[in-house]
Amino acid sequence: MSVENEYLLRGEDVSALVFDIRSNALVGGYGGLYTAPQCSVAPYVGVRDEESGISKNQRFIDDPNVYIPREGTQLKKYIEKSKIVDWDLFENVFEYLVADKLRFDPSLSPMLFIEGNVYDRKHREKLAEILFEKFNSRALCVMPVAPLIMFVLVTLV
Repeated sequence: MSVENEYLLRGEDVSALVFDIRSNALVGGYGGLYTAPQCSVAPYVGVRDEESGISKNQRFIDDPNVYIPREGTQLKKYIEKSKIVDWDLFENVFEYLVADKLRFDPSLSPMLFIEGNVYDRKHREKLAEILFEKFNSRALCVMPVAPLIMFVLVTLV
């Protein structure tokens, strides 16, 4: 690890990418730089199974017209009650966030995932597995929302 990269991972100058898994959206942005999230993706993804020619599934992520019925297309949820229920769709959505919305390299920035109180160890391990193995994440912190709210309240007083 170079001295420059080592410096980036310690101290208060670290600007992590922050993701909040809400019941109605996956929200993300750059922590420390902005006071509001930079992007939000609905918990629904349109999935069309291609039967003729290509065997690859077509996904409609963050499409404003996803709620308009299309022949051969299903509307699937990847988040329910702040919990990831479809990990394959979550991977697709996170890849979309990385490449198109936030345009960052997960191997260069630490990430903070804010989770609801419905998560258990198994879900945290699955999230870490995806982020470290598929996206080569450099650092990851998964925190429940309650301690983070308490931290904010203490710092504001």
